[in-house]
Amino acid sequence: MVNGMKGRLYVCRHGQSEWNLQGKLQGQLDSDLTQLGRLQAQQLSDKARHWQVTKVVSSVLGRASHSAKICADLLQLNCHSVEGLEERHFGDWQGQWVKQVSGFNAFKQHCYQQLDLVPAISGESSAEVIARMKRALISLATQNPNSNTLVISHGDALSCLMTQWGQSMALDNTQGIQLSVENNRLHWGGFID
Repeated sequence: MVNGMKGRLYVCRHGQSEWNLQGKLQGQLDSDLTQLGRLQAQQLSDKARHWQVTKVVSSVLGRASHSAKICADLLQLNCHSVEGLEERHFGDWQGQWVKQVSGFNAFKQHCYQQLDLVPAISGESSAEVIARMKRALISLATQNPNSNTLVISHGDALSCLMTQWGQSMALDNTQGIQLSVENNRLHWGGFID
């Protein structure tokens, strides 16, 4: 145990990607980190040092795994990707300019209250995102019960997950939340930035 406490999950959004900068809807498509995104990941590793992180994991998407690799290298830790931590699948909207997606603003306004709302054809509801995120995080914590783990995921996926504690704010790149797991349940530990 670290400081007499059970392990914690520090779940953060990846560094800025090219499509974040350009205003494109990524979903489960990918784009490279920008120079700022790489710097943000470096700065995140400095914060993670204070959290006594012993493990780094990420979503399987490139922008998250690249952010995790930067952090892990600077922390001199190994990292790997975990299925289930990916961004929401936005269906037909993926790869489109956010400003040009008809219905996107209405969807974002309601998707965290109406958890079964689907963004577009073949897209994922908030309820589906929450279920897979919870499964992945609980499994990760159960496998490493006394480890402090840095988890790199995605903005909208984290916003979906936060609805479980009455939160739904959008996180900036590399901002995150602290969670713990007890009795196979996630417990809120607050925002980290």
